[in-house]
Amino acid sequence: MRSVFKIIFILSIFSILPTLSQDMADNVTIFNDLYDKFDSKSSKKIVQKFEKTLYSKKFSSSQVSQINSILKRFDDRKLKFNSHYIYFFNFLMSDRISSLDNNLLTQYLNAITYCSINLSNSSVRRVLQTTLGLVENNYISVSDTFSWSMFGDFDIIISEVEQLSIKLKGVKLLLKNNIDSLYISDVSGYYNFITNTIVADYGSSESHYVDGVLVEFNFSNFSLNLNKSFFSIEGAVIESNGPIYLKSSGLYKNKLTSSMSYPQFKSSLKINSIELFEGLETSGFVEMKGTAFYIDSYAGSVNLHLRDDSVDYFISSDRIQLKDGILSSSEARFSIVLDNDSIYHPSVNFSYSDHDKEINIERTASGRGLNPFKNTLHGLNMFVDKMKFNLIENYAICYHYSRARDIEVLFESNTYFEQNRYLDVMNLSMNPLMMLLDFSVLNKSEKLHSLKDFARFCNLDISSVIQILIDLEIFGFVDYFDLDQCFLIKSWATNFQQSALSNFDYDHFKIQSLAGIGDTVARIDLFLNEMTLMQVNKININNRFKIELYPMSNQLVFKGDKSFKMHGNIYIGNFAFSGRNLNFDYKDFKFSFGPNSVFSFFDSSGKDISSSIIHFDSGTLYIDENNNKSGVKFLNNYPI
Repeated sequence: MRSVFKIIFILSIFSILPTLSQDMADNVTIFNDLYDKFDSKSSKKIVQKFEKTLYSKKFSSSQVSQINSILKRFDDRKLKFNSHYIYFFNFLMSDRISSLDNNLLTQYLNAITYCSINLSNSSVRRVLQTTLGLVENNYISVSDTFSWSMFGDFDIIISEVEQLSIKLKGVKLLLKNNIDSLYISDVSGYYNFITNTIVADYGSSESHYVDGVLVEFNFSNFSLNLNKSFFSIEGAVIESNGPIYLKSSGLYKNKLTSSMSYPQFKSSLKINSIELFEGLETSGFVEMKGTAFYIDSYAGSVNLHLRDDSVDYFISSDRIQLKDGILSSSEARFSIVLDNDSIYHPSVNFSYSDHDKEINIERTASGRGLNPFKNTLHGLNMFVDKMKFNLIENYAICYHYSRARDIEVLFESNTYFEQNRYLDVMNLSMNPLMMLLDFSVLNKSEKLHSLKDFARFCNLDISSVIQILIDLEIFGFVDYFDLDQCFLIKSWATNFQQSALSNFDYDHFKIQSLAGIGDTVARIDLFLNEMTLMQVNKININNRFKIELYPMSNQLVFKGDKSFKMHGNIYIGNFAFSGRNLNFDYKDFKFSFGPNSVFSFFDSSGKDISSSIIHFDSGTLYIDENNNKSGVKFLNNYPI
């Protein structure tokens, strides 16, 4: 597409233009002077070609006179052939000149006359170079490493305000080098020959797609420095209709690069409503880098809430990324809530695929990553490495990465206590549990406590208090909300201390599974609220006497707080029980037996089961009193 020159002159400027009238003798004299002045063979050849062009029917007599006048002014100013004349000659000899009518060409010559009278030599050269580049190659600015091109309609204007400039009328600008190119479309404004800059009223970005969806940028009242291969625009407006839905203003940046992190955008204000994947809402500051979006809090947290059937998923992080249809965070607080209970972890790698409707979380390698997944649905702390949630079929899977010979995976009661653990806590520097309990006595009325208040109470700096809270969190005494600089004291802090004094009925309930590399060790049905533990190796219910459980297929199915069912065998003392659908009720601390159950006992050696077998269809085995799960009291009438 050829650019159309429309040269508009403000009438006041014509008062400075001389009346141009030359006869043939003067023309001959000018060219004789040019031949004498430029003595190289190549320059003479160009002058000779230009002379033939000038006296052809290509130009009118008035245009010829004007051209000669310009040449005389060039000569008076002692302009150089290679820096001035050659651009002027090549412009007039260009094949594309034929597309301009005589009136437009004369107006162009008037513009060059203005330059030769009012501008410096270097400025005259820039105007000559720029106009030649436009007419031949659409170039408006060229350097050794990149170029700016312009496509579309424009006017060359002269006025007291813009002086000599190009008025852009919805043109397309192309910035290009040998590795990259980028466009700015619909640009309206003015190009300044002298400063090589554009001051624009309006423009829009090139087509930019994120996950196949168009993201648009519109610009107003901006400037471009064409001496540079990059630019930034304040007040740019972004509009996206998926996978992130938003409209906001901020800073837009783009540059020639092989990197995939451009263009870039950063919102200037917090956006109160950001929709992701049609239904997932959050708020924050939005940043875009290439095909990735980021949502930042800068202070506090970015919070996501996703509801799927009756399950609520909550994610909190200081920064969330959206790229290739995946929402992710390198460190986030994650929880799901179902029937007022939850599974949560304070520090996980998080990702969500809207296409697959799947959430993956994995414990981080940081200190807080040592926390187990805390499962109040089933009353267990789960020391698994990774969980995957399938939102379509409403289930979760727990994985574990076995390391060398460390293939054990622990599932432990959230009220588990042992004296060695108490000693571990007491041996921590500064006895943080007692500091916490003393602080809680003075702040009973508050649910959430600030780090600053706790730091003042402990007479410690914030960083020391943070480390104390991280230690306390691992033991399950607090919930630490690092992004909000506050924490919650959990009842287990007091109950743990009371357990050491035998004033709280704790338990010894824990289960160990074995896992190969990436093996599934548990599956949670979020519809039925059931968790199936797999590859179960050891089960400990009570420490007061020996009780052994051997589940068939090494599986236990949990329903509720530490209550489970299994098919298999129970050995307790000299007695052996076997059956299907054996149900353990944690609250009453008992096993219930169903139809076709079997009872027997060990012989005197304690190794072999007697051949005497009793079949029964119902029964109950009480492990201990339901308020003596800790086994602190020695009750001789249990088990029964």
